[in-house]
This record gives sequence, structure tokens and C-alpha cells, in this order.
Amino acid sequence: RAHLAACSSLWVSNSFIATTYERELDDDGTLEKDVVKRERVYSRGEERRAFLEAMWENGEPVPPQKLAAHQAKREKERRKREKDDQKEGAKEKDRSFGILEPFETAHTGDYDFPSVAADTVDSVPAWRIEVSPRRESEELVRGRAWVEQGSLRAIAEEYEPAKLPGKVHGMTMRIKGGSTDPGCPYPRHMVLRAHGRALIFMKFRFEVEVGLDSVQVNPDLP
Repeated sequence: RAHLAACSSLWVSNSFIATTYERELDDDGTLEKDVVKRERVYSRGEERRAFLEAMWENGEPVPPQKLAAHQAKREKERRKREKDDQKEGAKEKDRSFGILEPFETAHTGDYDFPSVAADTVDSVPAWRIEVSPRRESEELVRGRAWVEQGSLRAIAEEYEPAKLPGKVHGMTMRIKGGSTDPGCPYPRHMVLRAHGRALIFMKFRFEVEVGLDSVQVNPDLP
């Protein structure tokens, strides 16, 4: 927690390129539909801007006019959320499957860590830490995390929600960690898989994969 708190004080803003793969699957895992998006993201504090640079649907590139329409729609939705937040005032943010999030100081009191064991991940000596939520909540997770022995560098995490949301029958998140100077963690690669039933005869199954690269810490943002 001390390491993450130190990183929070040093890491004021960042930018990165995110490539997102959204896949809708049949019950047997066969691909029904896939969308790929590449966007450049800038963030500072609670502010975040994402600019869509390219997009593919079922392997075919989206033409420039359609790409611009997608970007305009996303920006309109972002502005609406911003106005809604201002009207509602300060409120608790939705919790996510963020990198090492259960260990953040903000979650003191939300989790227990019942066991720690020596392990090896990709030939790296690591500590495997079990993560156990103290209450059943869609905002909390359960699972395990691996950090490098000595540096505590984030290596990998595997989570599921402490309570499944809505019609979702199963959901898992796997994260591979990266680190930047001075060793602050970020989610280098993430895969979310979920399945459930929306109506009696309507099943759904999807996965979302996100890769981050070109990460810059504290760039000179306008």
C-alpha cells in the first residue's frame, strides 16, 4: 500500500495507446462478431480523453466518415456524463478490476488477504496473494494477485466479482502487469470474459481484450 500510495503521488498524468478487441461468441465459443478499436488516451486526475484512431469490424477497416461518427458519439456521451456528475455532485466512483486495486489505501477495510505463498510466474520469483472481499458486492472482487519478490512489481492478477451483476452467470478478469519508472504499475494486458442469459431463450457470451503500449508518465498535457 505504501508503494502504491507513493506511485499515486508521483503519477499525476499519463497517456497511452489502447487496442481493444470486443468479441461476441456462440455457446460453443465460435466467433459471431468482433470489433477492434485503437485509441490514444490522455488522463490527468479524474479527467480522461480518448481519441479513436482506427477501428475494424469483422476484420474490415471502418471508413473515415464512420470512424468520425463513432468519435463524435463517444465525445457526446462523455460530455453528458461530465454534466451529470456535476449535477449530482461528489459521489463514490464505480470500482473496477484495476491493477492491484484491492491493495489501494482507499480499499482498507474492504478486503482480507488470508494467505501469501511463494510462486513462480514466467520464471520470475513471485508472491501469490489471495484476495478475499469482506462483503458480497458487485464493486468488489475475489481472486489472487502475483507480485515480484523484492520489488513488489505487479506481474499478474485473476479476479471475479464478489457478486455477479444482473443477468451475468459468470465473469473473470485476467491482468498482466507492466511497470514504468519508478516501478509504478499499469495494466499492460487485460482479458475480461463473461456469459449469462438476458431472457429465457437469449444467452450471451463475450470477451474483451485490451492491450496498452506507448505508456508515458506525466507528459506535458494541455
